[in-house]
Amino acid sequence: MSGDTAACSEHDPPIAQAVASLSAEFIQRQLPRALGIQVQVADGEALSDEDVAFLMEMVDTLGCAGELLGHDPRLEAMHRCALSLYDDILTEAFVQAMSEIDAGVGAQAGSRSRDCDHHDAWAS
Repeated sequence: MSGDTAACSEHDPPIAQAVASLSAEFIQRQLPRALGIQVQVADGEALSDEDVAFLMEMVDTLGCAGELLGHDPRLEAMHRCALSLYDDILTEAFVQAMSEIDAGVGAQAGSRSRDCDHHDAWAS
């Protein structure tokens, strides 16, 4: 994806204009935000509902654009990039959530075990 994808004139065919517009939106707004979300998740922050909605919209928009506008290598590359980021971010968030659940279950199991020991001591 080079900077020339955003360069578009009114004389370009409508499909070229649409691809240029989508490219500019992806490069200037969506990609930086998705990368920021990826950093947040890597730092251990949970995904917000807003973050998930944004990521889904980014992937869906590029997927629909490809279906509507036809085969375009720039759209396909952006869609692959968006899908990869989406997958990486959600996978990391899932792993973190499972770790938190496992840690919570382990702590609860240890607490129950101690509670049972105390109960047994009182029963004696």
